[in-house]
Order: sequence, then C-alpha cells, then structure tokens
Amino acid sequence: MDKPLNASAADIRRQSLIEAALPAADADGRAEGECPGDCAHAATVIKRISDSEQQLKNLLEEVTKAKEKAEHANRSKSEFLANMSHELRTPLHGILSFAAFGEKNEATAKPEKVLEYFHKIHHSGKILLDLVNNLLDLAKLESGKMIFKFEPTHVCRLIGKVADEFSSLVSERGLTIHYQEPDSETIATVDRDKIMQVVRNLLSNAVKFSPKGGTINISVGQRDQALRVRVADQGAGIPSAELDTIFEEFVQSSTTKNGAGGTGLGLAISRQIVAAHEGRIWAENQPEGGAVFFIEIPLLSDKGAPLSNEMDDLRAR
Repeated sequence: MDKPLNASAADIRRQSLIEAALPAADADGRAEGECPGDCAHAATVIKRISDSEQQLKNLLEEVTKAKEKAEHANRSKSEFLANMSHELRTPLHGILSFAAFGEKNEATAKPEKVLEYFHKIHHSGKILLDLVNNLLDLAKLESGKMIFKFEPTHVCRLIGKVADEFSSLVSERGLTIHYQEPDSETIATVDRDKIMQVVRNLLSNAVKFSPKGGTINISVGQRDQALRVRVADQGAGIPSAELDTIFEEFVQSSTTKNGAGGTGLGLAISRQIVAAHEGRIWAENQPEGGAVFFIEIPLLSDKGAPLSNEMDDLRAR
C-alpha cells in the first residue's frame, strides 16, 4: 500500500502497523488465507492502536495541565513573597523610625509626643505579630499540627462578641455593622477560638473593602442540619474568575493588589479551619453590589456530638 507523500510520522507508523496486521495478497490481488478471522484480527489491532493514541493524548493533556499548575503556583509564591516582604517591612520600618525619633528627642520631646511614639510602635508591633501568627497558623494547619478543641457552643453569641470587637474600627471608618442575634439559639460543636478567628478574617475583609458609610450585614441561621454564617459588604465585589482562587494559599484578589492591602493569608487559614470542622466556606457577589461570604458547618458531627444532658446544661447557662 503506497504511503501519502504528506503523511505525518504518526500516520505512516499507524499505516505500517495496519498493513502488518492484514494478510498478504497473492499475484491476483486476493488475500492469502482471506477469511473473517483475519478481518477481525485487523480490526482488533486497529482498535488497540486507536486506544493507545487516545491514552497518549490524555497523558499529554495531564502533563500539560500539571506543568501549567506548577507554573501558576510558582508565580503565585513569587507574588506572595514580594507582597509579604512589603508587609513585613512596613511595620518594622515604623517601629525603627519611631524608636529612633524617641531616642533623638528624648531630652526635648513633650510627654504627649513620647506617648504618641510608643502608641505607634505598639501598633506596628501588633501588625507584625499578626503577620507572624498567620504564617505560623497556616504552617500548622497544612502540616496537621494545629490542635482543635471541639465543644458545644452558643455560636450566635460567639459571633456577637466578634462583631463587638470591630465596633471601634468601623466607627473610625464611618461604617456600620448590622447583626441581630436570632430568636432561637444555634448550638454547634466547634472550636470557639478558631471559629472566632474565621469570622474576624471575614469581617476584616468586609471592613477593608467597604466604602465609607457602608453597612456590613452578619446573619446566622440553620440550613439542612448545618450552621450557616453570612457576612456581606457593600464594596466592589470579587472578580468572578477569582471567587474560588481567593481561598488558595499565596493567592490574592486583584482588588487587593489595587491598593486595599493585606497578605491574603486570612482566607486560606479560614478555609483550613472550616475544613477541619467538616464544613465549607465560599464567596459570591450580590446582585446589588458587594461580596458575601458563607460558612456552613454541621451542627453535629463526628468531631464530638454533645449528649442530650450536655445540650440541656448549655442552654441553661
């Protein structure tokens, strides 16, 4: 059988294999030993060749995806390290600068000015400590070394405490937090401190992206035997393509990169904590504008479902 002049190497190889599988023809052009069995054998060989080609194609696609994923992860880590360097330098620069001012003006500065230096040093130190703690938390969560203490908890009251913590900050920024505890108490088996940390992260984001005069709405309820927490802001929202990736390590929203600040660690830590509670966390954009974050956690799970007498005691408190 003649091979086309413009045939590729793969086509020529496939044709050669097919020819080898077909019975040879005699001088009259008839196949020697021509019978249905020979045709069946040729068809089997052709199918095997086709299957092998498909497997190679699938393997090539997997390798390509793995390469793209690795390149994306590498770019994300580079961006994260560059941003983290900036985030670490800023409070360190503040600490060193105001300490230097204090040393230089120690003899002549007024007491209130020295006190101002101390306040700014303390503020910068707290920012630096939060950054380090976030990095340590993320490392512990990823290595499975984070310790959780699951116990029956009044979740609505817990979230109310976190909202109160932000009262001073939102007032300074001209914002309002609207949170009204539901009439019926929701009790879930959670790690209190870790859940408060997740809600703090969501509220920090909401405050960061909310316009002056905006309102942050927090609600708590139950859905299909799960606790659902909702935190909504009136900011610019999240680009649709980033609704999932913002929860990944070393990834920041493009909105953050445009000037809102932050390292992007908060959402990655929150996802890990919620996953440890056998729950899920996700983000959506509201039709009227702004982003909304949801947390869903099973009310009772194999992390330690409270006994009935424990529930009664807890409700009595």
